[in-house]
Amino acid sequence: MVIDSSIHLNSTLHYPDSFTEDRCKSLAHQVYYLQQELEAAHSNEQNLNDLLLKTNHENEQLNERIATIAHEMNNPLQVTSCFISYILNRPGEIDSDNEQDYLNGAICGIKQAQVLLQDMLCDTQLAHQELDIDLRVVNLRDVVRNVFNQFKLLCQASGLSLTGEGLSGPECLVLGSTNRLQQVIYNLMTNAVKFSPPGGEIALKLKLQNNDYLVEVIDQGPGISPEDQAHIFERRFQVKDSAEHYRGGYGLGLNIAFGLIELHGGEMGVESELGKGSRFWFTLPAGY
Repeated sequence: MVIDSSIHLNSTLHYPDSFTEDRCKSLAHQVYYLQQELEAAHSNEQNLNDLLLKTNHENEQLNERIATIAHEMNNPLQVTSCFISYILNRPGEIDSDNEQDYLNGAICGIKQAQVLLQDMLCDTQLAHQELDIDLRVVNLRDVVRNVFNQFKLLCQASGLSLTGEGLSGPECLVLGSTNRLQQVIYNLMTNAVKFSPPGGEIALKLKLQNNDYLVEVIDQGPGISPEDQAHIFERRFQVKDSAEHYRGGYGLGLNIAFGLIELHGGEMGVESELGKGSRFWFTLPAGY
């Protein structure tokens, strides 16, 4: 059977001119609105880019101000600390043990303020990946022992018992920065003091474990929930107490400590149980 192809040609539909015109107008309107949306999106993108540039510029200015303030504040603190140390080291200048304790307490308070200034600088530098550390071979045992001695008086004044383990013995050599490692341990100890109840005990320990040096800070505080442990080292994260209140601070210390240990090639972690205290730890490669 032969099929006439003209059937297909003759079956083509012919729309009225009015329908074609309406359809074209509709398409034209859609194209117009689409063009308007694209122009608005481009304008929004440009505004966001301008805002981002402005924000980055303001952040740079803020970081410069913070660095200047930290530097200017550290100078008088350092001078004050030197004056107090000079008096403490002069025989006969101190009339009683209480006066010596007060002066040692003042030096400890100055050190805490200096660490807070360091944290302010580290916070901005770590956030922008601008922090450089001068790594050298240091004796980790000396670093831990130094922080332990500084916190003895503070714990005593806070009604806390401080114990140390592994603070004496042969050198524990690691590749690191003495000031930065002190800053790490200081932040861990400050948290332990802040969250420990009166009469509680804090332990600072150092030992060799699997070719790494392990430093531990253990407290008898309220503990940390598993949910909070998952975020404890995040920037500006703060743990709430049982009354849903924050316990002061800016949420910088643990995040900075974590970042500094990473820059040292080490690891940091936490183990805690609600009502049973917390154990913060970090490791550094041994053998230098």
